[in-house]
Amino acid sequence: MKEWSRDIGGDILKAALLTWDIDHKTPYELIRIGSNMLFKLKNLGYVVRISKPGVDLDSATKRLEFVRALNQQDFPAIRLVPEHPPLILSNCHVTLWHLETALSQEINWGDFGKLIKDFQEAGQTVQVELPRHDPFEKIRERLDDIEERGLLEREDLAYFRAQHDRLKELYTSYKAVLKTSVIHGDAHVGNVIPTKKGLLLCDFDEVSIGPQEYDLVMSAVGTIRFNYDMKNFQALSSAYGYNILEDPQADILIQIRELTMMSWLCQNKGQSKTIDKEIAHRLNTVKNGDRYALWHPM
Repeated sequence: MKEWSRDIGGDILKAALLTWDIDHKTPYELIRIGSNMLFKLKNLGYVVRISKPGVDLDSATKRLEFVRALNQQDFPAIRLVPEHPPLILSNCHVTLWHLETALSQEINWGDFGKLIKDFQEAGQTVQVELPRHDPFEKIRERLDDIEERGLLEREDLAYFRAQHDRLKELYTSYKAVLKTSVIHGDAHVGNVIPTKKGLLLCDFDEVSIGPQEYDLVMSAVGTIRFNYDMKNFQALSSAYGYNILEDPQADILIQIRELTMMSWLCQNKGQSKTIDKEIAHRLNTVKNGDRYALWHPM
């Protein structure tokens, strides 16, 4: 496939609409392009989600089964459109979801903490064999891509690979502070939609079996690195019933997540001077062992 782009996504979208017997001339709008492409079909009240090529079909299928089970329980989450099944087009996984309109950009972090807790509890009742959580898979794939495209200096790439190996070795002996059970795997405020019905959880690409505290890691990193309001994090922690920032044992999870975020950003090197400057800044902070230096959102 050519470079992952709006045009590629648009062609796949039109093929999906034809397959689903939906008018391929239906107006659409690109919402987001990243690991997935999201297109809004506003007139129909749907969102089409297109994965990058080569998704693990077995894991994706199990995760969709899991979401269907949540939908049947009326758990507050985005809903699949059941009459239009998932497709594989151009080696991409294509799914159709009901469009949910956000009331605002404001999230009640206490409600968010409760939503995470409720999700984990609801997940334990779903009889679907989910994959084990592997926080290193994406890091490996991204570092390989970075090396193949020559995006980083050899020294910097070697540093990231050494960090990957160090953290992976430490993680092999990590014992969950809370339970090992169903986790969202990418729980952060960007994956929550505030609606009239309350908060809805979305983006289930990383749902798996892992340490429950991992679902608090993104919020912790946001508080440390991106200057999120500490009161919000405290509200989340209080509602959930556990504060990961007060637990030294779970610090390795924060380090893993930061490396995941760094590997993602480095894949975008060369796209703008702002991105390149931020990569250099973050590299400097981690190489100097500065665990609390602020990063800039990208």
